[in-house]
Amino acid sequence: MDFPYQDIDALETPVGAFVVTDGEQRVRFCVTKNTMNTPYTCDAPAGGEIVTDTNYIIAVPTERLALGKAYQIRFTAGDWAYCASDEQTVCDWAVIGGWAVGLGGFTFRLPDRSKPYIWFWAAWVQITQHAPEEYCAALGLWLC
Repeated sequence: MDFPYQDIDALETPVGAFVVTDGEQRVRFCVTKNTMNTPYTCDAPAGGEIVTDTNYIIAVPTERLALGKAYQIRFTAGDWAYCASDEQTVCDWAVIGGWAVGLGGFTFRLPDRSKPYIWFWAAWVQITQHAPEEYCAALGLWLC
């Protein structure tokens, strides 16, 4: 897998940052583009689409994690709420400073080292012409 961002401790956005922590210190991770990045067609009567070029997969190398220890991926700002879910992912979102920010996956523990990475999905998009709920739906499409 190609990681345009490697060995970082925060994925910065215009309104805060995504971080992985064990409660005391940050865990370094890699980031790649999310291939599930199709335009979202708005349900509102006015129609239109929502697109973003800031839709990512955060990959935490399991070699950097201790077995059984609790970790958390979080965002450094905002009041977060439920957005969407599917069989494998729950997505929360927040509106912060005119941006819709979404995150799929939260608190976790590493049970074994059978996989090289633990994956999380993160995206943000500026709220421009549609209602915030349309952006929530777009984040749900991209992150779940």
